[in-house]
This record gives sequence, structure tokens and C-alpha cells, in this order.
Amino acid sequence: MDFGKLNASASIRVCDIATAALPNERRYWFQLGRAYDKNAQNTEAAKVYAKAAAMGSTSAMVNLGILYERGQGVTQDHGIAREWFRKAADQGNPTGMYCYATTLDNGIGGSVDQQPTGGVRHNARENG
Repeated sequence: MDFGKLNASASIRVCDIATAALPNERRYWFQLGRAYDKNAQNTEAAKVYAKAAAMGSTSAMVNLGILYERGQGVTQDHGIAREWFRKAADQGNPTGMYCYATTLDNGIGGSVDQQPTGGVRHNARENG
């Protein structure tokens, strides 16, 4: 569902039920994180995204990276954001690839490193 159209309160209720019933389904944890994110409950969103990321959700990795990049719900840390983007990129997430390449190109969260970004950007374009 489009993030702008997400009904946060209803989604939180439904996702709470879904995660309680099926706690090993990472997509429900990711969706719960999105609902918290939409509701500006960024601390909760970060916790739930971290859980989904630990379960392998690359979308949660990207969203957690964005929270660290912006300092929303967590202490701002560009190095940690860069690492989450790298993890998502390494698993083929196109948004993760783009975000990681951007951090490398601009020295966000570490030194400038334009060498590997050509492939990362190419893969991001090829995959969407």
C-alpha cells in the first residue's frame, strides 16, 4: 500500500494481531514498522524494523537506515545508516543499492569511495 494512504492506527491494530499470531513472518513486522513510522512513532518503528531486518527484510533494513540517517526515533548516526543500506544492497534491494551508493559517493557515514558505486548504481537501475 502507498505510504501516503496508509491508515496508521488501523494498520497498527491489525499488525499487532498478525505478529502475535505469526511471530516468524518478517513481512508483518515490517508492515508494523511502516505503520509506526506513518504514525510518527519512530522509536517503535526503529525497534520493529530492527526485528524485521534481523529476520532478513531488506526493506526494513533500508527504512531503518533512513531513520538513522535522519535521527528519527534513534540517535542520528550516518555510519550506522550506511551500514544498513549496505546490508540491503548486498542482498539485492534496489533502494538499498541506491542509498548505499549515495553514501559512498558523498562520503556520508564514512569516506568517499566512488570505486564500487558504478556497479551498485547499475544494479539499482537494472532492478528497478
